[in-house]
Amino acid sequence: MLDRPDASKKPGRRLLVIPFALLGVVVALLIAIAAVPLAAWPSCGCTSPTDLVVANYAHEDASVSWQGAGLFGTPILDVSGSQTAPACTISLFTLRQGSVDVSIRDPSDALSVQLNVPRGAGRSVHKAIIVIGADGQIAEPAHQSPTVGFPEDPLCD
Repeated sequence: MLDRPDASKKPGRRLLVIPFALLGVVVALLIAIAAVPLAAWPSCGCTSPTDLVVANYAHEDASVSWQGAGLFGTPILDVSGSQTAPACTISLFTLRQGSVDVSIRDPSDALSVQLNVPRGAGRSVHKAIIVIGADGQIAEPAHQSPTVGFPEDPLCD
């Protein structure tokens, strides 16, 4: 009887599969290492600093939306969101560090600004404050607490 070599047991094929399998494991580990800090950021139980204050002195709700750059300034893993700033309230928002585009809209006005959220200790004292007046007009952001000049709507009492 003749002994034929089995074509599926060529030693060259096995040697080619091993480097590709190792490369796949290395790529998967690199992706996992990069994704862990990004995935844990929004769900951490730590105290989040306030980066944006929206003082809505009008009697109508406003919408606040934001868009931050993602991985290496690309849209990949970017952080975006939106919430309502209820009428007659002061709303606090935490944004991701870096450059963030913020849009605020109410029935009578709209404002889009780019905020630079600092890193480290300067973050806790650097808040952007946007005031929506009783007439619904949205003021440019300030970095100090709103004082006089922004009366509340009488319907807010």
